[in-house]
Amino acid sequence: MRVALVVTIVAVAGSARADDVAHDLAEARKLEAALDYAGALRIVDQALARGGSDTFQYIELHLLGGKLAAGLDRAAEAEAHFARVLALRPDAALPEGTSPKLTAPFAAAKAKSVVLAIRVTSVRGLVTLVPSADPLGLVAGITVAVVDGAGAHRDVTDRRSTRIALPVGTTAIEVTALDADGHRIWSGPPPTEDIVESPKPLVEHERSWIARWPTWAIVTGVALGVGGASAWRVKTAQDEFDRARSDPDYDFAELQAIEQRGNRWSYATNIAFGVAAISAVVTTVFLVKGNEPAAVGVTATGSSASVGVSGRF
Repeated sequence: MRVALVVTIVAVAGSARADDVAHDLAEARKLEAALDYAGALRIVDQALARGGSDTFQYIELHLLGGKLAAGLDRAAEAEAHFARVLALRPDAALPEGTSPKLTAPFAAAKAKSVVLAIRVTSVRGLVTLVPSADPLGLVAGITVAVVDGAGAHRDVTDRRSTRIALPVGTTAIEVTALDADGHRIWSGPPPTEDIVESPKPLVEHERSWIARWPTWAIVTGVALGVGGASAWRVKTAQDEFDRARSDPDYDFAELQAIEQRGNRWSYATNIAFGVAAISAVVTTVFLVKGNEPAAVGVTATGSSASVGVSGRF
């Protein structure tokens, strides 16, 4: 009973507003016929500010307002009224023989007019107006006519948003766009509920340790450590060789053994630094690729892998 009462009140209020607009239009036209354009325009402006008209009445108010403003030599104001008319009714036209005072702002508005275009979406009970063409910024709110399981009809409205959540247990039967003053400027059927698929989880393919940049970074670090230690052993062998050779009683066989040991460490140093250089390149590639598997080809030649650490043996 309470729901039915609310619906009845809403319906009566809507009918009363429509009657008020119809009365305002009638009064404004009487004043227009009496050449009281200023008085007629004042009534039109009051009706527009009050809001609540349907689309047909909204168009009639702006069309009459444009004519009255043009008759008062307010060309810019007339053009603004006509622009709203043409955004909703692009085939609107002034009668043949209309004064140029009216046809000039009308033609200016028509030259720049863009027809209002709106798309409606519905996702999980959330109905949204999506204006795809609305250069005048007409769309400001939304009203959705709904029906519940008991067959009761009512409107759910948000004048400050273009989206609204439907009450649980109701079904949308009509969607209406409102302007900033609450005029119903566009109506259309509700869309079917959009099917929203849950995003598929990203499957992270397990990568081999060989295809990960941390692995190659470790190899680079180890190779640099080995290369550094080997280079130090080369330096030690070189110093030992120099001291032994400066001894007048040096043993040639001992010098030869020191030289061979130094050469071995020199080879180890070159190999270690060469490995470090190659693994650093591979590390960089995998790091830039974000750990994605990549075909990495590194060719080590004698000149590129050799760092050139040697003694004066």
